[in-house]
Amino acid sequence: MGSPCARREPYRHAIVVGGSLSGMLAARVLSEHFAEVTVIERDTLHEGPEPRKAVPHGRHAHGLLSRGWQIFESLFPGLEEELREAGATWMDMGSEFRQYHSGRFKTPFPSGVSAPFMSRPLLEWRVARRTMARPNVRVLASCDAVELVPTADGGAIAGVKVRRDGTNGTAEELLHAELVVDASGRASRLPRWLKALGYPAPEQCEVRMHVGYATRIYSRTGARGTRPPEWKGLFVLPSRPAKRGGMVIPIEGERWMVSLIGWLYDHPPGDEKGFLDFARSLPVPDVIGTVESLAPLGDIAHYKVPSNQRRCYERLTRFPEGLAVIGDAVCSVNPIYGQGITISALHALVLDACLEKQRREGCLRGFSHCLRDEMAKITDVAWQSATREDMRYPEVEGTRPADMDFMHSYMDRVHATAARDPEVARCVLRVVHMLEPPSTLLSPDMLARVVATEPR
Repeated sequence: MGSPCARREPYRHAIVVGGSLSGMLAARVLSEHFAEVTVIERDTLHEGPEPRKAVPHGRHAHGLLSRGWQIFESLFPGLEEELREAGATWMDMGSEFRQYHSGRFKTPFPSGVSAPFMSRPLLEWRVARRTMARPNVRVLASCDAVELVPTADGGAIAGVKVRRDGTNGTAEELLHAELVVDASGRASRLPRWLKALGYPAPEQCEVRMHVGYATRIYSRTGARGTRPPEWKGLFVLPSRPAKRGGMVIPIEGERWMVSLIGWLYDHPPGDEKGFLDFARSLPVPDVIGTVESLAPLGDIAHYKVPSNQRRCYERLTRFPEGLAVIGDAVCSVNPIYGQGITISALHALVLDACLEKQRREGCLRGFSHCLRDEMAKITDVAWQSATREDMRYPEVEGTRPADMDFMHSYMDRVHATAARDPEVARCVLRVVHMLEPPSTLLSPDMLARVVATEPR
């Protein structure tokens, strides 16, 4: 008698809930394993790189870390050439991207760690175009996922009930699938859907830092008698007790995107004078010096994030087969650290690896449990690095790890050393860009270099 997992033909149908970057990355991966992939997206899809209502943070500065970009390029060969032609900029993060951190600028040096800069709508649109061009991927736009549909025995997910023409529609339709992937972001309704099916909702962890953004676009041409900056991009992080920072990045169309950031309700204002006064209050003059002589292009956009948020699906003892969760639907951390897109890319890579493993075994039995465990390893790294940094402020709400004070003190020494030692700075960059694990910062060589440096 054969094993129930003996089937070897490709899986038939997978559904992705959410058509943002996480959803498109998931769909691209799934297209290698399923005969048909359907993406359900509540929003309309634009014909070009425009901000979307469903992505309110799309009008603000985004970072795509070096590891994340490696994954994008592996999934979409030739994407770099497309983006460069559209105006995206790549820069060396040590020599061309200037960073002010822990009360000092990092000494410029060639790091070999590069990353792309562009607007999020440009990246999202190009990735969506590439994904939708695959013959077995279809996107149902203006379509809302209403609930999960279980199998007869309730042990697995058999599909999704959807409502066409957005949330105002009335006609519902059942879409059957062997796998459903929730990529619907921070506002995911999956915990509620699971409870409706008799499953427990995941524990939700929060570290509340109350970050607020204000962003404006400026022309990079036509400055009145000012000398161009010596850097291609700028990032200013505050040192406690200061709560204000900012970022200046180049985006397509010969434009600067200027995002001002404030922690713990110290948010940048929305009027022009208040915006410029906030920029002027930063610990270095580079941000205000860049924008005050340039012509603004459009209004000031706002965005607020109350907390780092994590849903601990990996801790559930009961979870249905045929269901996966990725991206911000699992973990949404402080966006100032630029980890979000890369977390989604790493989750997509894990999704691909687990599906390949299941293909060798011949069925999807045990897939959801395996995937949750592997996803948690990625999520742990991002969660710990973001929340530990936010917890430098005593006002930030959340459970503090026992070794936090030691790690803060040690990382202060690391950053002080990195300001003078290119090897330490390179190591820090590789960890920040998820090219190396955080444990690299505690290697014997790093410890020796950090301990040998006199603190300033």
